[in-house]
Amino acid sequence: MGSELVFAQSTTFITSNNLIPGKDLKKNSARGVEKVIYKKTPQGELEVHIFRPPPNISQKSALIFFHGGGFKSGSPQQFYPQARYMADFGMTAISAEYRIKNKHGTSREYSVMDAKSLIRWVYQNADYLNISVDRIALGGGSAGGYLASAVGIIEGFNDPNDDIEIPISPAALVLYNPGLALSLKGSNGNGGVKDLKNQSILLSINESYPPSLVLLGTDDWLTPVSEAEKFCYLVSETGSDCQLAIYDKQEHGFFNSNRNLFDTTIRSHRFLAEQGLALPRK
Repeated sequence: MGSELVFAQSTTFITSNNLIPGKDLKKNSARGVEKVIYKKTPQGELEVHIFRPPPNISQKSALIFFHGGGFKSGSPQQFYPQARYMADFGMTAISAEYRIKNKHGTSREYSVMDAKSLIRWVYQNADYLNISVDRIALGGGSAGGYLASAVGIIEGFNDPNDDIEIPISPAALVLYNPGLALSLKGSNGNGGVKDLKNQSILLSINESYPPSLVLLGTDDWLTPVSEAEKFCYLVSETGSDCQLAIYDKQEHGFFNSNRNLFDTTIRSHRFLAEQGLALPRK
C-alpha cells in the first residue's frame, strides 16, 4: 500500500526500514510527576499531571497533552512516556484530565470546555510552572488530538467561571492520529446549540493557526491520510508550517505501541525543537 501513495514534500513516510529504534519510554515514565487540581466541576475534581524539566535546562515552554478515548474513556497516564521525555529536554509537560462519558457521565462539549479551562489555568499559573505564556504547545491523540487541534479555533464552549479574556493561542501542535472531523454538537456556552460537525477544524483554520505535526497510520479507521493531507494543505496556505509523518500499515492508536512509541516521540521532539520550544538532542 505504501508504495502506491504519493505525498507532499512536507511528508515523511515511515516503514520498518526507517523506523527509529530506541529504549522503552514507558519504563519509569511516572518519575517526578506532580498532580494538581486545576478545576472543580459538579462531576468531580480534575487534575493536571505535571512533569518539570531540570531547572538548568528549562526552555520556559509547556506542552499540554490530551489523552484519547473518544470522549468516553482514557486517562492522563497515556501520555506519561512522552511527557517525561519532553521534560528531560526542557519543556514543562502536562498530561491533562478532562470530563469523559464513562467516568463523569458527560458529553463531549464538556471535554472541550475543560480543555479551554485547562489552557487558561496554565496561562494564569505561568509563574508557578516557570513558563512563558506565548510558549504553550498542545498535543493529543485521537479525541485528544481533536481537542488540541480545535480548542484554539472553536467559538463558545466556555466554562462560565473562566476568564474568557485569556487567549488560547498555542505555539505549536503535535497531533497523534487526531480526529480531524469528529462530530461535536452541544451547548455553545451562550445558551444555544451549535453543530460543528466537519467544520470545527478543517473549515475554521485561519492565518493564526500554529505550526503543526500530524502522525498517522495508513490504516487508520478514523482519519484517512487524505484528510490529514487536506489539513496540512490548509495550514500551509495560512503561511504556517505543517508536517506529516505517515506510518505504513499502522492502525488507529499505533503511537501507543512498543514498536512506534520511541519513533513517534523522537519525531515529535524534533518538531518541537525546530519551533524553538525544546532543546535538541545532541
